[in-house]
Amino acid sequence: MNTAKYQIVCAAILGFGQLCIMAGFDAESFILESVIHSIHERNPSLISQYAGYYGQAICYAGYMITCLFSSSLIIMTNAKTVLFTSAVCFAMFPIGFFFTNQYYFFVSSAITGIGFSLFYQGQGSYMASHSTRNTIEFNDSVSWSIGCFCLIVGSCIIGTITTFTAAEIPVQDVLMNSTLAKVERRYSDTEITLLFGMFALFSILGSIFFAFLPSEDVDGCIESGTMHGTPFDEFKATCATLIEPQMLKLFPLFALCGANISFFLSILPTAFQFNMNNSGMIYLPAIYSFGVGIGEISSIFFGLLPSEDVEGCIESGTKRGTPFDEFKATCATLIEPQMLKLFPLFALCGANMSFFLSILPTSLQFNMNNTEMVYLLAIYSFGIGIGEILTGFFISAMSKKIKDFALQPTLSIAVVCLCTYCGLVLASTPYDAPMRPTHEQPLLFQQSQLFILILAVIIGIVDNCINTVRGVICTLSMPSRRTQAHAISKLIQAATSCALFFLSPLLNIYYYTIGLPILSLITVFLFFPVSRRTQRMERKITTENLSKASARV
Repeated sequence: MNTAKYQIVCAAILGFGQLCIMAGFDAESFILESVIHSIHERNPSLISQYAGYYGQAICYAGYMITCLFSSSLIIMTNAKTVLFTSAVCFAMFPIGFFFTNQYYFFVSSAITGIGFSLFYQGQGSYMASHSTRNTIEFNDSVSWSIGCFCLIVGSCIIGTITTFTAAEIPVQDVLMNSTLAKVERRYSDTEITLLFGMFALFSILGSIFFAFLPSEDVDGCIESGTMHGTPFDEFKATCATLIEPQMLKLFPLFALCGANISFFLSILPTAFQFNMNNSGMIYLPAIYSFGVGIGEISSIFFGLLPSEDVEGCIESGTKRGTPFDEFKATCATLIEPQMLKLFPLFALCGANMSFFLSILPTSLQFNMNNTEMVYLLAIYSFGIGIGEILTGFFISAMSKKIKDFALQPTLSIAVVCLCTYCGLVLASTPYDAPMRPTHEQPLLFQQSQLFILILAVIIGIVDNCINTVRGVICTLSMPSRRTQAHAISKLIQAATSCALFFLSPLLNIYYYTIGLPILSLITVFLFFPVSRRTQRMERKITTENLSKASARV
């Protein structure tokens, strides 16, 4: 197999692994607050009413803090060990629903956040060691597109479980006989046990597959899997990268990722299910989270990932230094001027992800006007998956024709589409839908299944574009601190998601639909100079290399 095909195979296998390990997390986020609400309704003393939101806030807090140290763990171990550990962390959360306990719930939420950070650290390290400068954009798009299939696969599992437990799902409040007797989507104990049992099973299988990951690096890779240095050095490098001007300009993108995932993964699905008008849509979560259920098992693809680096890769998979050195490097990178300029980008990643992955689905389900849309969540999830996949193929194709297409052009597409979908959400969603089940009317028009499908496709486009831009700029903008840049991007993303989830019980739809476009514009303002500087730096390096080659001849 030639080098080009080998890189594509590696990216594809990595994408399948991402599909599996993240599917359970996404599915849990879709239904978590609604599940907690159902448990609280039956036994108020067992768990807090808003534990779903607060648990996810704690998850992202753990995610944020671990990002400071995750690059140090790479120094002490390797990507294989980090990925295996992340799978174990993910498996601990769904197990808690067999014996619902508020203390275990919040502790396991924090551990899940740690696993989140470890997974992305291992993923970024592997991608850098199996890509070259000319193929990083294409490979990243291929990997991300495949991973996004989790939104299509999982709803089949949720739909199947919903079918088996349909008789236990209430769609009306038997204590009321008025025309408003509809209730929000409620989950029975049997349905909760089956759903989270599947998530736990797949997480355990995923950890087994991670244990068999090959660890040999590829010759000439961008970054070797064996790193040298101390954890403190790595932490300093991360802190230094944090204030780099190039990184600061990317902060809006990273924040958008965090906010967006918080919204669509938790807040929006909860709003859908708290919407009394959706009480008859028992398959709503299954539709929304299409592609989630069997995601955990796809960790087998991580086990099949070749570990040898690609010739001429951007960064070798073999690291040099100690974990302490890596930790110091992370701390130093954290305050690099270039890194500081990227903070809005990272914050955008977090805010956008929180919004469309949780807050927006919750709002759709809390909107009582959507009561009759039984397949609402499945349509929403399917649409996001389609948007992600088509965008991945589009960016991959355009990257071959237009140099650096995955930078300014892709971010521009993301911002335009983000402003569009925020406007549509603002016009069609009751203002208080993210916070509680509501009978309020939207500003302009009611939602329909076709509208939700179109909206979801646009959201998928935004998510793919933002994450592609973040991955590429972190790899290229700081050649000597790529590992730290990836860690810091996720730190800011997680911090944004954490803050958003803590505030979500207090925020109406206007805060999200106005705040995200503003943050995206700040991202563009700071990102474009960083991107142009990176391009000039690459041209300078290329010219110097050509001059040296000519001199030798």
